[in-house]
Amino acid sequence: MLCTNCGGTGKIVRHREIVREFELRIQTQIVGNSAIPEWDLSKASGELVYNTEVNEPLYAEAVPENVPADVWRVVVEMAKTATTEQDAARPRSSQASSRPSLQVLELVRIPYTRVAYRYADQDYTFYIYDSEGKEKFYADRFPARWDRIERLVRSITADLMAPAQGSPQPGNANSGNQARGYRVPIEPQPYSITEEDME
Repeated sequence: MLCTNCGGTGKIVRHREIVREFELRIQTQIVGNSAIPEWDLSKASGELVYNTEVNEPLYAEAVPENVPADVWRVVVEMAKTATTEQDAARPRSSQASSRPSLQVLELVRIPYTRVAYRYADQDYTFYIYDSEGKEKFYADRFPARWDRIERLVRSITADLMAPAQGSPQPGNANSGNQARGYRVPIEPQPYSITEEDME
């Protein structure tokens, strides 16, 4: 019995090569204004607040829980733009075709704390950002003694955690805690819960 494909000749009559290529594209956009540069924020992991596989159009009116409305509007526009660009880049020939097989949308919140302090009669600000346990620091300027903001933060933290050396004498502004220039006495406010707060 002869081979139905080659008729017994042993030669390939037709050959079809199927090549599948997978390309991973990641598009990131930071929404909102911050004193921390975008380059630094892009290295933060943050806290995942929304994650979904996109297989139908997104609508600005259908805001997910835990997502601010203004952020969601930017996300919807970004998704529409990405879909339009993919349609324009898709080849029209019958020999080659491409289509997105998986589109995932993730919204990440990067919390930050702004710390304003005074050192040697100068006002400074630094930021602590990223999720708990992965904190990063940013400052556009800091006291000349420290060449990195991390060293400054460690120094301030160590000083604040250390017990106070004696008590300051009245009228002596340079004694005790005030000698460092950034330690400010804090008076705790009385805390009480009323029935109005519970409602």
